[in-house]
Amino acid sequence: FVSLGMPKPSLERVVADAQRTKATLVLRGAKDLSVKQTAAAIADVMTQAKATCSWQIDPSLFKRFDVRAVPTYVLIDPARPIQVACGQNQCQEAAHAKVAGDVSMAHALGLMEQHDPELAGVARQMAWRLAHALPAGAGEQR
Repeated sequence: FVSLGMPKPSLERVVADAQRTKATLVLRGAKDLSVKQTAAAIADVMTQAKATCSWQIDPSLFKRFDVRAVPTYVLIDPARPIQVACGQNQCQEAAHAKVAGDVSMAHALGLMEQHDPELAGVARQMAWRLAHALPAGAGEQR
């Protein structure tokens, strides 16, 4: 979970890590309520980070995972993905781990592995992918 208002170096680091792990970056809303301005800001960040990755605007995910600060890393067990729709103000609880703060993805994954035994294996796999992927802008992953 990120914001286009984050310090540029932090956002560029998160974008590069997201590319290497094939993670999706989630925004709460559009920049200045403009899809065009949002797209331009994303393009600028990705150009600076020399990376490509998926972005999504979804304020409901901020609420679902109680994201109050950015960046926040949320790791979801791919074997038990969440349902997109919520009904009757009830959302399916997803097995997930969460770390908030201006830390690297590697650090966040290490904390998840250490403090969440249920998702330790998933965190370890993502950390391996992060460590063994080519740096942003260096071509395809190994």
